[in-house]
Amino acid sequence: MTDNKTEQPKSFMEMLNDLLIQKYGKKIVEHGSEPKNFHALSDANGYVSYTGPCGDTMKIWLKITDDTIENIGFQTDGCDCTRAVGSVLTEMVKGGSIEEAMEITPTRIEDALDGLPDDHKHCAILARDALQKAIQGYLDDREA
Repeated sequence: MTDNKTEQPKSFMEMLNDLLIQKYGKKIVEHGSEPKNFHALSDANGYVSYTGPCGDTMKIWLKITDDTIENIGFQTDGCDCTRAVGSVLTEMVKGGSIEEAMEITPTRIEDALDGLPDDHKHCAILARDALQKAIQGYLDDREA
């Protein structure tokens, strides 16, 4: 006896998702479509809105206590790759020290996403620069 079940064709969205994964990789697609910590923080004590050379803007909110990044949120007007690097960056530094966060490199961000396409490597630089500027703003305010 044969099984008469036929495989249902993929929806357009499933096919599009498969193509995006082939082009960018699974982690970029996951973080880009459902970014972690993609929100403002009402109790932030560190903040920056930074526009990189590419024209994308990244906003980062920090809640820092005793030199520990207790909470972090971000928003961007950039593409999926920019959302992906912001998402993975926030996950990397949340709960860690300011010192550790300042040592994050674009290469570490790229590695956490299993790489970035050459034409999107600047996204990791944007995220790193925005994080460093938000931390520096917090440190400057604390010293004032």
